Amino acid sequence: MAPLAYFIPNWRVLHGVTGGPAVLAIFVYWLIPESPKWLHASGRHEEAEKVTICIAKVNGKSHRVANE
Repeated sequence: MAPLAYFIPNWRVLHGVTGGPAVLAIFVYWLIPESPKWLHASGRHEEAEKVTICIAKVNGKSHRVANE
């Protein structure tokens, strides 16, 4: 923070620069899926499977089911 404050002496601008990314997180929240681990712990196994398949596709991996 100190080096950033050195180059941005106006505290209002500094506050906007450091707080701006947090505002973006509010809008990105709905785009990020829940953790498969949390979904399994909550008993939402079908949703966890869908999220896991989506993650595997994005990572270029094949999804395999442990029970099969």
